[in-house]
Amino acid sequence: MKLLFFGDSITDMNRDYNENLDNAFSYGTGYVFHIAGQLMYEHPGFYSIINKGISGNKITDLYNRFRNDVIKKNPDVITILIGVNDVWHEITTHSGTPIKTFTNLYLEMIETIKQELPKTKIILMEPFVLYGAATKDAFERFKDIYQYAKVVEDIAKKTNCFFLPLQKEFDRISQHRGVNQLLYDGVHTNAGGAYLIAKNWLELFKTINL
Repeated sequence: MKLLFFGDSITDMNRDYNENLDNAFSYGTGYVFHIAGQLMYEHPGFYSIINKGISGNKITDLYNRFRNDVIKKNPDVITILIGVNDVWHEITTHSGTPIKTFTNLYLEMIETIKQELPKTKIILMEPFVLYGAATKDAFERFKDIYQYAKVVEDIAKKTNCFFLPLQKEFDRISQHRGVNQLLYDGVHTNAGGAYLIAKNWLELFKTINL
């Protein structure tokens, strides 16, 4: 069974880009690595796991490459996490993505994937943010991510995809353990945050009728 993960740096997490590589380095050091570890331990030889995250990507980047990086790979399950850079880049360089554009591109991408790969299951993960080193100076503006997260949830409902909420989990756990135990800068996961995503993904994955 082929599982493909599609997104930005939170998915990428320093993965090796060698298309022929099939070992730990191809998964990066984030949530994909944790997912691969558990599934390969429990079901050796059954899963093929592909990390197609690229650091710095926004929805425009995913839209431009989803035919090559997703549809051509013909996965059984696609997981998408995108949105933080669409807000972050607007704050830092005024090169973000307006929410209407984000909505239209995301929806068209999902509808095309479902048309081309009707048997493929799709999981849309909620973008998230916490108050941290990279976000504290403009945290009120970073809260725009909540609106983009609502768009992702609405698209999941509209297109009959699975939706994985994450913001409330990050909020809840960070209150008890601190942000730095989950996200080292308010955006990117460290080992604890990556494990949190993987744990929640695996719980959802077990409910999907494949």
